Amino acid sequence: MGPAAVARAAAVGGATLLALAASSTSSGPAASCSRGGACEVAKETALIQFRHITARNAKRSTSTFNRFCGIAVNRENGNEYDTKDLESAVNIVGVEGLWHYNWRMSTDVHVPGVLFVPMIKEPGHTLGVSVSELPTANENGVGTVVKGWNEPDDPGQAGHDYKLRSGPEAFAQKWTDDMNVAASKGYTEFIGPAMAHDVCWLDHFLKACETTAGCPEKVTYLAFHRYRNDCDSYKASPDNIGWRSDLGYILSYYRLMEKYNRRNTGFQIRGLVWDEIGCFENDYSTFAAEQDQLKYINEWYVKTLLAVKAGDEVISAAIRSTPWIMPVGPDAHAGEYALGKCKAIDGGANAGEEALQAIRSLVSVAWFSISPALNHLWIGGDGGDGLSSLGEVYFNACRGAFGTSDVSEAPSQAIIDEPVPSEPTVTTEAPSDVAMDLDDKTVRLVSAETGQELYANELNWDAGFGGRPPTGDDGGYWKFTRVASGAFRIINAAHDRALYAAPGYTGAEGVGAGTPSSVGWDGDWTVYPQGDNKIKLVNMASDRALYDDGMVGATANRAGMWIVQASAITTTLPVMTSAVASTSEASSASTPKTLDGGVFWIHNAQSGRYLCADPAQNWFSGFGARDTPDRGCAWKFIRRADGSFRILNTASDRTLYAATGHSAQDGFGAGTSSDVGSDGNWNVEQSGAGFTFTNAHSAQVLSDKKYLGADYEPSSAATWNLVPPTDITTTATAASTTTTSTTGMTTSATTLLSSSGLALDGAVVRIVNAATNARLFALARGNWHFDFGAAVNAVDESALWKLTKQADGAYRIATIGAGRELYAATGGVGATNVGAGKPVGTDGAWQIESLGGDRYRLTNVESARRLKIGGTSVAADIGANSDEAAWLLDPDVTDTPPVTLDGALVTITNIASSRRLFAMPGSDLTSAFGANPATEELGPEGVWKLTKQADGCYRIINSASDRTLYADSTKSWNDGVGAGLTVALDGDWLLLDQGGSRYRLVGQRNSRTLYAQVGKTGIDGVGAGVNNFIGDDGIWAIAPVAI
Repeated sequence: MGPAAVARAAAVGGATLLALAASSTSSGPAASCSRGGACEVAKETALIQFRHITARNAKRSTSTFNRFCGIAVNRENGNEYDTKDLESAVNIVGVEGLWHYNWRMSTDVHVPGVLFVPMIKEPGHTLGVSVSELPTANENGVGTVVKGWNEPDDPGQAGHDYKLRSGPEAFAQKWTDDMNVAASKGYTEFIGPAMAHDVCWLDHFLKACETTAGCPEKVTYLAFHRYRNDCDSYKASPDNIGWRSDLGYILSYYRLMEKYNRRNTGFQIRGLVWDEIGCFENDYSTFAAEQDQLKYINEWYVKTLLAVKAGDEVISAAIRSTPWIMPVGPDAHAGEYALGKCKAIDGGANAGEEALQAIRSLVSVAWFSISPALNHLWIGGDGGDGLSSLGEVYFNACRGAFGTSDVSEAPSQAIIDEPVPSEPTVTTEAPSDVAMDLDDKTVRLVSAETGQELYANELNWDAGFGGRPPTGDDGGYWKFTRVASGAFRIINAAHDRALYAAPGYTGAEGVGAGTPSSVGWDGDWTVYPQGDNKIKLVNMASDRALYDDGMVGATANRAGMWIVQASAITTTLPVMTSAVASTSEASSASTPKTLDGGVFWIHNAQSGRYLCADPAQNWFSGFGARDTPDRGCAWKFIRRADGSFRILNTASDRTLYAATGHSAQDGFGAGTSSDVGSDGNWNVEQSGAGFTFTNAHSAQVLSDKKYLGADYEPSSAATWNLVPPTDITTTATAASTTTTSTTGMTTSATTLLSSSGLALDGAVVRIVNAATNARLFALARGNWHFDFGAAVNAVDESALWKLTKQADGAYRIATIGAGRELYAATGGVGATNVGAGKPVGTDGAWQIESLGGDRYRLTNVESARRLKIGGTSVAADIGANSDEAAWLLDPDVTDTPPVTLDGALVTITNIASSRRLFAMPGSDLTSAFGANPATEELGPEGVWKLTKQADGCYRIINSASDRTLYADSTKSWNDGVGAGLTVALDGDWLLLDQGGSRYRLVGQRNSRTLYAQVGKTGIDGVGAGVNNFIGDDGIWAIAPVAI
C-alpha cells in the first residue's frame, strides 16, 4: 500500500467484506480515542504486558539491518509529519534502534543516527524518478539497505502494470538490473519485493530469480504487508480466526525462505521484514479507531511476536498446539502462475512449530502511519504535541525488541532502559505444571500466615472483600482461568468478582475484587508454586504480591503464601425427572439429563402461565407471563462455574434478571445479555416435580402469584416446570410422530421431510435465502470467512451443500466439492465468526426447523445463532426470525452450463447490490448509463456482447446502443466510468474469475475495478477503483441471454 491508495481508501469504500463485532477494552463501543479513557487502559495494557515478556538478554545481528523498530510514514496529505515527530520517537527508542521509509528514494525528515531506507518503488523508477537517482549509501542518514518494489501483486501499487502483476517470472532480470544499480552505489542488503497479499507471486518470482544470473544474491530479506479489518475483535488465542490467519500468513513467507535457502541456487535470505502493518475498519473504508489499533498491537505485536521472540513458553505452547494454521499455495514448482490461484492449504502437523520459527526469523516490523490529514503515531500540530497513545505504546514496545532473527550470532544486552519487574524474592521459579493444573479449577485460598480465607460477597471493588475465618459458604471460592499471556484471572465463583491489585498503590489500597468486565490488566495474576499446595500470587500489571497479615493487601517487595484447598462446590447438575414434562404441552422427545445447554419453556405449576420476552423490546418492556407460549417463551440455560445459571431467551438475546434492592415486579425483567450483570445469575433447585429459581445476587425467588415477579419469600407460586418447546413443529412433515425443534434440543431420530417429501439427511441442495433469492456459496479456494457468501447467481459445486444428519439429530452442512462446513461460532453477532471452513468443530452442528413448504430456519446448536442475510453479508444472530432468516432448501441442483465468454450475449449483474448494467441508445459516455435493480425489466439496453481481444482482454459492448464500457485512466472511483461510442484502450477489460460465473471487471490499462454500490440506482454509485478496497460490490454475475 502507498499514500495514494490510502487517500482513495478513505474517500470511498466498497460493500462490506466482513462485518466483525467489537470486543472492546472499554465499557462500551468507541468510534474514536481521546488521550484518556479506554485508550489509556489499552495503552497501559500493552506497555505492562511488554515489560513482563521481554527477555533479559537479546541477540543482535551481525548484519547492518539490525533495527526491529520501523516506521512506514511519509510527509503529505496534511498529516504534519516532520523532524520533531521523528525526534519524539527517538526519545523512547533511541537512534540506534529506529529506521523509517517513505516509499521514495529520499527524505527531508532527518534525525542523526536514525536509519532511512530508500525504496525503488517499481521496476526502474520511483514515482518517475529513475533508479539511477538513488542516493549513495552511507550518506545523509542512509545506510546500506535498500527496499525493492512496492506491492507488485496489487493493482493500486507497482502491480498497476498488469504484465508485472500477472507475470512475476518475467521480471527477475529487471529486479537484478535495479539492484545492481543499487549495489554500484554501495548498498549491500536488498529487501525483496514487498507483497500486499499474494505469497504465490513471490514464490514464482523467486523461482525465476534462482535461474537468473546475479539475482539470488540481490534478495537479502523477504518483505510483506498485512492489514486487518477485525482488530476490534482480535485476540491472541487459538480460537480466533484472525490470529490463526496471521500465523498462517507469516508461515507462508518463512517456508519460502527456507525452501529457496535449501535449494543451493545462490540464495542466502537472512530473514523476514514485515514492513507495513495496520488496521482498517470492518468495511475497509478507512483506518480503524485508535483503540482498535491498540488492541491489535497488544494482541499480535506484543503478546505474540515479541513474546515468542522473548522466549515466552506459554504463548509458544499455544501456537504449537493451534490447529488450522493454514499457509497458502500451491508451490511455484508445481505449475504456472495465475492470478487468484493462491489459496489456503493444510499446514501439516508441524505448522505450529514452524510458525514459531517464522516469528523468530522476523528481522523488523514497521507500523503504517499515514492517513489523510492525520498520522496515527503522532498527534500532529507541527510536531509539537508529540506521540499519540498508539505511538507511545508502539515505540515503548519495540524499543526493547530484538535486533533481528535467529540467524543472528553475536549476543548483547537487551535494549531496555527501565528495570524489568522482579519476581518475588522467595523464588525465581517460573510458573510450572503445578500452576497450569489450576486452569479452570475452583478452589479456596487460605493464607498460610493467618489461616484466614480470601473471600468476596455481593458488594463490589474493595467493599465486601478481604480475609475471614473459613466459613464454608460459596463466597470463599475462586475460579482460576488461564489467559493468553499465561497469567490467570481469578474470579469469585459465587459473586462473579475478579481479584485485582492496581498499579500505583501499596498495602491494602487498590486491592479488591470487581466486576470482571471492568477489571483491566490489574486482574491478571502470575502463579508461583511453592510446593505442598502453596502458591504465591503476583499481579501482572502492578508487580504487587498478594498477602494477608490480618488485612489483605499487595506490595511489590512482599510475597504472601496461600494454601490452595480443593473446592467443595458440587459439580453435579440437577437431575430432571419425568415430572418436568408432565404437562399436557410436553414434547414426546427424550428428556435431557441436565439443564446446562438445554432450552425450555418455563411453565408455572400454579398459574399455568409461561415466562416470555418479546424480541422487539428490552428490560421490563415486553416481558411477562402468557397463557399460551410462542417463540419468545423459549429459554436456554447456561451453567456457570459456581453452579448458578444464566437464563437466555432464545428469540431475543435477553437474559433474565432480578435486581438487588427491589421486589415483586420492580427491578425484574429480561435485558440485553451483555448489559446484565451478576443479577442475571440464578440458582436452580429441584422442588418436588418442578424447580425453583433463586437469584444468586439478590436472593429473590421467581414466582407467578397475582403477577409475575421476584420476592424474597418462596411460595407455592414459585414452582416451575421446564417443558421442551413444541410450538415450532406444527408445520413440519416427518417420517414419524416426533420432530426436531429449533431450540438446540435433540428430540427423536426421525427423518425430517420437506412438504415435497425431500428427505434432508444425505440430500444435496442449494440453500437459497427466502428474502433475497441469494444462494449460499463457499468457493473451494478459500476457507473460513474467505470466499464465502451468498449471491443470486451462485452456481457450480461451490453453491451445492450436502446435509448429513448426526446421531443427536443435528446436521452438518458442507459443500460437495471442497467439503467446507457451515459454522456460526459462539460469541459472534452479525457476520462475525460466520463462514464455512475445514475442519470445523462443534459450532458446525445445525438444527433444521421447517417453516412450512420448503422454507427452513438454520439454528446453530452450540451458539443458538440463526443463519440470515444481514445487508449484503451472510450473518447469524440469536433470535433472528425475519424472512432474511428463512431459507429454501432447493433440491434442483441443475444449472446452465458455464458461459463461453467470447462472443456471448450476457447480462451483467452486481452480486452485492443486485443492480444490472445498462447503456441506453441515443446517448454517449456517462449519459443514460448505469446500473438499475435487476428486478426492473430491461430490454436490449441491459444486454452486452463480450468480444475477446488478441491480448486476452475483452471489449464489453452494449447490444442496443453499440456503446463500449470504459473506465477513464485519468479519473478514479465514481468519476470517468461509462459507455461510449468511441473508446480507446480504456475499454479493454480483464475478467477475473471468482467462481460460479462471477467475475471482477478490471481495466487492463488502469487496473480500475468496476463496482455498483448497494442502495443506489442509475449512474449513482457506479464507479471503478482500487481492487483491494472494493468488496462484493465489485463482483458481477455474467449470465447468458437469448435475443
